[in-house]
Amino acid sequence: MSLEEQAWVDGCGRFRAFCAVVLPLLRPGLIAVGSFAFVHSWNHFLFALMFLSSQDKQTIPVGLNTLIGADSVDLGALAAGGVIAAVPVVIVFAFIQKWLITGFSAGAVKG
Repeated sequence: MSLEEQAWVDGCGRFRAFCAVVLPLLRPGLIAVGSFAFVHSWNHFLFALMFLSSQDKQTIPVGLNTLIGADSVDLGALAAGGVIAAVPVVIVFAFIQKWLITGFSAGAVKG
């Protein structure tokens, strides 16, 4: 008998069984997928470079690319921009690392 069926036997309805049993089991995987999607969309360079025409709507990676000129590179501004671009990813990871590590290790455990 599955966990969901056991919740039904204990008197839970379908929605309550989903919220109390299935959702907590899915949480680490959903957080892992969500964090990968966040980092992927945060670093999406080529899409933003091709489709954004105005400079006021540029994403951080495209804006950092404008600091690289044909004959010079402003390394100080490029490094500062890279640190600023990494801060939101680090903050998100700090809040979700417990669930993220649980989700990564859940598939590696047998039994």
